[in-house]
Amino acid sequence: MIIKTGEKEKHRFIIFALMCTAAGIANGLLGAGGGILYLFALNMTGKDLSDEVKRSNYGSTVAAVFPLSLVSSIVYGANSSINLEKMWIYAIPAAAGGICGALLLGVINTSILKKLFGALVIFAGINMILR
Repeated sequence: MIIKTGEKEKHRFIIFALMCTAAGIANGLLGAGGGILYLFALNMTGKDLSDEVKRSNYGSTVAAVFPLSLVSSIVYGANSSINLEKMWIYAIPAAAGGICGALLLGVINTSILKKLFGALVIFAGINMILR
């Protein structure tokens, strides 16, 4: 069965696919940034999304970043670019933080999440410029 879509939907899908490709490139090249691009791509589906849909976009972003990071990790590992001893120093607290963040996601208002996310992106960008 062929699904008929309008030009607007086709245009939106092409942009979405390009942004997801850019997310993969950013994650592989920089080790970060893929999630930001994924979230932006998911949120461009419409301005009138409910809080429930917006929250599912955050979850979908995390779920999409996992295989992306796994593939990047395999490539970095194949090139002997991973220090497994140091990795655990970061991975264990990050996993604990991920659990806490996922639990808080259902409690915090979406507009507050947007502000927190924006502040984090600005902080990271300034930090990268200054280093």
